[in-house]
Amino acid sequence: MRNVTLVHETRGQVPLPAGGELELFSFDPEAGTLYCVAAKHLLVAYSIKAGSVLFSFDLDKAGVIAQDTTIVTLQYIPDLSAICLATRAGDLVIYDLARKDAECVGMVDAGIFSMAWSPDNEILVLATGNKTLLYMTKEWEVITEHPINPPKPPSSTSTSSSSSTPAQASTPTNDEDIKEVRLSWRGDGNFFACTTINAHAQAVLRVWERSGSVHAYGEDTPMLGTPLSWRPSGSLIATCQNTPNKQEVIFYERNGLRHGSFPLRAPATTVRDILWNADSDLLALVLDDDANATGCIVQIWYMSNYHWYLKREIRLQDRTCCAQWDPADAFGLIVATRRGSVSRYDFAWDYDVTHRFSEDDKALAVVVDGATLNLTPLRYSAVPPPMCASKVALPAPLHMLAFAPHHNGFLAFTCDGHLLVFGSGKDWTPGSGAHLDAPECIASALVPRDQLDVVSLRLAVWVTPDTFVAVSPASSSSQRDVVVYIRVDIAGTGLKITQIARTTAPAPVLRLLHNSQTNSTFAEFVDGSVHTLTLASGSCSLSSSPLLRLPGPCPWIASALWAGQERIVALSTRNKLYVQDTLLAADCNSFSLHDRFLVYTTLSHNMKF
Repeated sequence: MRNVTLVHETRGQVPLPAGGELELFSFDPEAGTLYCVAAKHLLVAYSIKAGSVLFSFDLDKAGVIAQDTTIVTLQYIPDLSAICLATRAGDLVIYDLARKDAECVGMVDAGIFSMAWSPDNEILVLATGNKTLLYMTKEWEVITEHPINPPKPPSSTSTSSSSSTPAQASTPTNDEDIKEVRLSWRGDGNFFACTTINAHAQAVLRVWERSGSVHAYGEDTPMLGTPLSWRPSGSLIATCQNTPNKQEVIFYERNGLRHGSFPLRAPATTVRDILWNADSDLLALVLDDDANATGCIVQIWYMSNYHWYLKREIRLQDRTCCAQWDPADAFGLIVATRRGSVSRYDFAWDYDVTHRFSEDDKALAVVVDGATLNLTPLRYSAVPPPMCASKVALPAPLHMLAFAPHHNGFLAFTCDGHLLVFGSGKDWTPGSGAHLDAPECIASALVPRDQLDVVSLRLAVWVTPDTFVAVSPASSSSQRDVVVYIRVDIAGTGLKITQIARTTAPAPVLRLLHNSQTNSTFAEFVDGSVHTLTLASGSCSLSSSPLLRLPGPCPWIASALWAGQERIVALSTRNKLYVQDTLLAADCNSFSLHDRFLVYTTLSHNMKF
């Protein structure tokens, strides 16, 4: 029943030469640096945190690559403290970060389609223009070379054999005129998958062992796409299938057999890339919007109980050059567009359940599935997902949710800029069955972007019946967030924003918190400090000094009245539960507040009160 919440967003802009576009990037998680390739073969190092260029290097002027070629792959190699580049013309180039100089370490006369380093950075695999896979060590010594598409044995639809070699294959494969090749290693580095597509849009999947032997031949699938990503945990290989009537994300096992799929819900889109995060639980899709030549969509999917949920959708106004999960932070996603815009999104798991300390609180749980909200009143019924007591349909996938402090309703922000207010719905009592009457949409409006950019907001909290606050990233390179105070007027089924006030936070905001019992509002910054947020008529302001300094950033935070005093309860990503700045438990994975006690669960599957 978990949802993916955006807790922090960092924006930046990579300076590009006139008329140039960003083509590729690779991310260094330790330094927080993007290594980008812009048009005209310019290598740029950009610090996301500082919002500035660290250095740039002209590969053409250095004479290490052909001037009329295209860089097909760029990868940061931490063990070498270097950046490795491969070009379509066959140049293999290393840029040494210590010496700040580039060197051509190899040349493949037939050209290079793709390149992939093993997760331990010990083996490099090149897909060459000779239709072969070339294995090399990090010392640039050739290990072996095999045909990229060994023919499948005629005995079975899909063959898995760790002892078979390309020379044993008997049936020829049409791999003429290869247009594109994708490579993806498994997380342990023992296997990698390879897809090739030729000029006739025929795609082939093969699974290879680290030693250079063919491990499996992919099950024949018509209209197979080239995007490819092997789940780090090793269980599934994700790719796509483009049929005339629909597009699907499909999965293969290591033995090459199909293992499930789910259809895309974004019409008129083309899958550009598929990306698993480091924890293997979130799958990101990069989609080109066919209806908008300059648009792009990034979706984040999650599977639970054999159902794939669309948890988030990010709509961009420019084509994405590429995206990448942070290998050191499973909830960090970096997206860069062709115009040089860079965004880092930091997510967290959340359980969206009402908690108003009131007898009429239904404990309404909301599970996000794209443009559908699955609702279950846990006070009366526990319906296991993907089933639910009721559903609410939205005009577009949900962007953000905020619960009302005074009833069981909620506020929904959608990816297309809609703002919708839902009421409590009809009363639902025990014994009336497993169905809940869906909350009614009281009012809605499509907010113009020039008035308020709804999709840039995050962490919204509903404060009073006509007021809510949220956070927006600053447009400058200062990386300071802006707290936005919004007042609305509901007339009939219409909604109108009547007042907007902003205040700049001294640091990036991690969470907003509102306590309806005390009518207090707080903001937690990424350094763990908690400040009071004062909301007056038409204005908002943050306290100059922190109310509390937590030992570290805590993505999950709440407040309660204990012995007449308001206390902050917070949980860190390292499972440490704090009351104020005092450590209460070091093995906590979730907590909840009751009007009389605190309950939390531990890593050893115990519940404590």
